[in-house]
Amino acid sequence: MAKFGEIISGNEPVLICFYDNIITVDDDMLKQINMVFKEKVRIIKINTFKNNILVNALGINDELTYTIYKNGEIKWSKEGSITTIELLTELQQFL
Repeated sequence: MAKFGEIISGNEPVLICFYDNIITVDDDMLKQINMVFKEKVRIIKINTFKNNILVNALGINDELTYTIYKNGEIKWSKEGSITTIELLTELQQFL
């Protein structure tokens, strides 16, 4: 498995969806985003319960957090729910 730093260090945007065992990511929304952006955006889901060391190091506080990384830096982040259109719009900025 790749290390977190390696995953986020590329030139392509990386959408990371942090979720827990109670509030999960909308898989249909992620499928739609994947269909729109194909190979231009990498999508990763991270369970906060299973990766609590990483989550604490990143300061993720909410049960559901969407974060966009590019070139190893956080470009955008939102806690809580989001619509597909909002997420598509945010991702488009970083292509």
